Amino acid sequence: MNALSEDEVIATFLQGELDSSAFNAAIHSLLARHGFPEALVRNPDVHNTHQNHCRAVLLEGYRGYIHKQGLFSGFPSDVEWKKVTLDSQELGDVHYINESFWQHLTRGSRRAADGAKTVANSPAVPDFDRFRQVREAIDRGAAIPEIILVSTHSQVQRVVLEGHARLTAYLLDHTKVPQQLAVILGSSDSMHQWAFY
Repeated sequence: MNALSEDEVIATFLQGELDSSAFNAAIHSLLARHGFPEALVRNPDVHNTHQNHCRAVLLEGYRGYIHKQGLFSGFPSDVEWKKVTLDSQELGDVHYINESFWQHLTRGSRRAADGAKTVANSPAVPDFDRFRQVREAIDRGAAIPEIILVSTHSQVQRVVLEGHARLTAYLLDHTKVPQQLAVILGSSDSMHQWAFY
């Protein structure tokens, strides 16, 4: 387990969403509005204080990070971040965010394995093509940002903060599920206060 700084997690979060069809327009709009170069996200220097501040501003702009709004509503301020490795069973047991789309996809369980099974068997699922494209990128060996999960310190339930499509894609084909996958995990005993936990 390697401890990570909050700045490293923010950089990874933005990299994960920069090319996402759901969020790339918002990020590029904020980059343009603030006059930030795309390299701020593509090639982050997490030892540069000014860059770290700019990335936090970006994440606030479309996700409510600094003022704990939107996705970060109720998110605790005492999160300990680290890189951990999960096995295939643990990956499948990760829960999606507590939001209607992911509840529907899993028929209420929120388990990633259930969501991936639904996607694999239902081409009519919204964003079906996005999941397939991510799977194809993984198969090509493309560089894929780590998935970001959160939990309480007991880790009874790990929930995706960022990387739902990537997690689903890893699980789409049961013959290709990684036996070991490095992820980022944030832990806090107050994580249950996060609105989407």
